Amino acid sequence: MPTVTRGLTIVLILAASMRLVIAGGPVQSLPKDGCWVKFYLEHETSGPDGVSGEYTGSWLISSVGTKTVDGEKCRWIEIEEHLDQDDDGKPLTRWFKYLVPEKDLKPGGAPLENLIEYWHRHTAQIRNATKSENRPAMMPMFFRRTPKEATTIAKPNRVSWQQGEFIIKQAEEQTQTISTQEYALIIRDVVWKKSKIPFGTAAVTSSVRLDRDGFPSYTYVRRLWLSDHGTSAKSKIPEAK
Repeated sequence: MPTVTRGLTIVLILAASMRLVIAGGPVQSLPKDGCWVKFYLEHETSGPDGVSGEYTGSWLISSVGTKTVDGEKCRWIEIEEHLDQDDDGKPLTRWFKYLVPEKDLKPGGAPLENLIEYWHRHTAQIRNATKSENRPAMMPMFFRRTPKEATTIAKPNRVSWQQGEFIIKQAEEQTQTISTQEYALIIRDVVWKKSKIPFGTAAVTSSVRLDRDGFPSYTYVRRLWLSDHGTSAKSKIPEAK
């Protein structure tokens, strides 16, 4: 069996992480315009040969406006991702803004396929926000496709946040395996939902494990849990409207 190099292994894990939309995107429902929710964010990568990494930060997800396109009501959804420390050791903040039909932000919708407009901005950019004609690579991490094989499991989770605490007794879980002759990727998403929270999610754990016959495994894990939520959201990319 051919050997998969460490570099290729990490690439495979990161590529697979873009598919953690099976059930794990925190945008699970459509709130009133102006609502926002903030999550604590934690990423962890582990494996043999010194391959390891961990970083923390936050995601702020907001509904920042409406627009009618070809007679269809659409919503501007903006995500602010902050990393406490990027690869260069410095903090990083970036923004992603998506115009999506409202019907596709509800159960059964297809936000990835029916995206109308996409903007992004980076703290390292000298110029203002940029409108992109390309498919946004980060979007699958935020938005959920309706899971086809998700199951409800008894998995209690105590979610402590700035205004109190939620005890959620059940979660929605989905697992997918992608196999080749050289490796297997096991992708697992667990979502703890809470309808009172904007976008419908209190916590998410998504993981990718890479198994190779006769070799140690590599694992990538992303955890989100509620920090706070509120109203009167303001866009950091106001030129997109």
